[in-house]
Amino acid sequence: MMPQINEDALVSETKTEKINDYRWAPKEYTQKLTAYRIALKNGLKEREASRTVGVPRSTIKILDSPISTSYDETTTRFLQSEEGYFFLHRILISSLLTFVSSGHCGIRKFCRWLNDSGLSNFVASYGTWQNIAKDAEKTILKFGKEHQEILSKKMPFKEISIAIDETFFPAICLVGIEPVSGFILIKKFSDKRDAASWELAALSSTKEMNIKVVQVVGDQASGIISYAKKSSANYSSDLFHMQREVSKGGSLALSSQVKSAEDILENEKINLEKIISEKLESAKDSVISQSNILRIDKKIKIAEDKVKNAQEYYNENKLRQDNFKKSLLEISSSYHPVDLETGMRRGVSLVEADVRANIEIIRNIFLEAGLGEPSHKYLEKAERVIPHFLSSIKFFTDVSDSIIKTFNMSKNKNIIFKLIFCHLHI
Repeated sequence: MMPQINEDALVSETKTEKINDYRWAPKEYTQKLTAYRIALKNGLKEREASRTVGVPRSTIKILDSPISTSYDETTTRFLQSEEGYFFLHRILISSLLTFVSSGHCGIRKFCRWLNDSGLSNFVASYGTWQNIAKDAEKTILKFGKEHQEILSKKMPFKEISIAIDETFFPAICLVGIEPVSGFILIKKFSDKRDAASWELAALSSTKEMNIKVVQVVGDQASGIISYAKKSSANYSSDLFHMQREVSKGGSLALSSQVKSAEDILENEKINLEKIISEKLESAKDSVISQSNILRIDKKIKIAEDKVKNAQEYYNENKLRQDNFKKSLLEISSSYHPVDLETGMRRGVSLVEADVRANIEIIRNIFLEAGLGEPSHKYLEKAERVIPHFLSSIKFFTDVSDSIIKTFNMSKNKNIIFKLIFCHLHI
């Protein structure tokens, strides 16, 4: 169902200097222009036809004059007709709702699309579309509120997950979304973001809905964790913040070491090239002594050894950095209830072993790199998320087993489990 937008909003504000441009004509002129053309077709003179539709002859002739457009005359005439007006209205309002209201492309890109398509010759400009977008947003919000109240009374019971976080525009705003449908359940400004504030926001937003929140997905904010526990929902920590802590502990420091090793290697290569150049210049001197030749060769050998050592030093640092990145990514692939290649179930113990193994690799990398206490503290903070990971894996497994049991499919448990995972993962 399309929200009802004022049809005259398609036409921009009247501008005296633009009165001769069709796109500035209000809706009534579209109707009068159509009537004027019909009158001419029926044999009336221009003056009589303009008097019939109630528009001065000079004005109606300007409106009826050709405009600069890339469309052919037939299409242009259609878009200038009353039928064309309503056709444009439907197309443009639906595009606005799809691209701007839902797709977040912005008014500027929307107006660029109007310009590129050639429709900007027939409709309003940027400022008017800003106002239309605001009206559309208000209409959508009103529509959503009214129908949420109606539909919530009829909805069947459903267990859901919500992903929650806070934003600041400009005050604290508690936001929660149902990840499968993308429906925004919670949107409430609050002075605090503690467990009590989250509980109040969730209850006020879902009190009339026949739902039960069984899983809360969020970051490591204490208020979110406490709210999940208090509501008896499984708390599932997002992967991003865990990897972010690990990255903060090592990415910059290891990158700095690689850059330093790279600079040393580059300087040693430059030094070697200078000595080789010195030998080539000396070779041009016919009276150069043997001792000078030996001295330069010795300098070249020393410089080559330094380049070799610098190359090994760089390789060590680069390999350490690459292994760090690899283990950081493998934490992600380890945090799954099934093997991503075989589709076989992975229990809690296997997930824990894989995640902790990658954490241990990273810890050893920090030790080899000589990173200080702050880096290790970041790693310890990341490790505190692992129990929440395991809780989420167990929750997923229990829910899947419950679904399988409900449909009496225990004999094909592994196959059904894979199908459930693939469906939820998509």
